[in-house]
Amino acid sequence: METKDKTEQAAIRNPKCSWLPQQHPTIYSNLLGVGITPFDLAIIFGEIANITEDEVVGNPKVKIYLAPEQVGNLIRMLEESLKMYTTNAGPLRSQQSVMLPTEDGPAPIKDEPKK
Repeated sequence: METKDKTEQAAIRNPKCSWLPQQHPTIYSNLLGVGITPFDLAIIFGEIANITEDEVVGNPKVKIYLAPEQVGNLIRMLEESLKMYTTNAGPLRSQQSVMLPTEDGPAPIKDEPKK
């Protein structure tokens, strides 16, 4: 019960989050995808592999699953970060179209076979 109380207290206080020093992969992405399940959301980061008049083909680099609550946190962090960025760097370049998931979901990405 003590752990639950500490977690609830931390959520109320909103303490600073720090990261342990570790190496982590750095991935460039110029293409994003979103997947939705009844339990979580997935963000797919990738690079454009080919573009035709009718299709953009993406090369997926990483897929990250998030709990819905963390998606809300991510949205708030990105909004604040974008405000800070545009305040310092000026307005963003014009944005291209955004493809939102449909009832059928985004185009499936085949997972690579595990080795």
